[in-house]
Amino acid sequence: MAAKRKATPKRKATPPELMTINRLHLELNVQRESLTRVLHGETPDAVEGRKRLWSVSRVRDILQQRSKAFATKDEKAKSASAKKYELECRKIAAQCESVEIKNAVTRGELTPTSEFVEFFQAFAGSIDKVLMRRLEQEYPKLVAGLEIAAIRVKGKQVRDEIRAEARKILRKYQDE
Repeated sequence: MAAKRKATPKRKATPPELMTINRLHLELNVQRESLTRVLHGETPDAVEGRKRLWSVSRVRDILQQRSKAFATKDEKAKSASAKKYELECRKIAAQCESVEIKNAVTRGELTPTSEFVEFFQAFAGSIDKVLMRRLEQEYPKLVAGLEIAAIRVKGKQVRDEIRAEARKILRKYQDE
């Protein structure tokens, strides 16, 4: 009689934002030993078997807290190793931040600067056209021959109309 084999359980897929120390060291371009040292004593985000999994944002938060704790102490009283540890924490936290930004751009959560500049130039150009038309061409004709009080009232009306046109233009560019 042949014995039936038990089906091996399927491994759960590790969420892409959780990484082992080894993967973190590759992502952050930091020595594995340094990461292990600065994360010593902290609880990982998840544990899969023997793997301790960390998120980049949590590692950054831990290291920022540790560097702040060191920053409050007297600079002269710090030993050379404490200063080195603080610097190491700040450096790795900065690396985490740059990786988070890179990942956010990859996921499309951040708008590249070039797209924003293009949007802003188009928006500002449209507003400039409205201002030129309203203030240089139409406004002088509206207020010609009016008294000062009436000119002020007309000025406020034109200002409100310009703001309304600016909001329409902004909505148009936001919808594109």
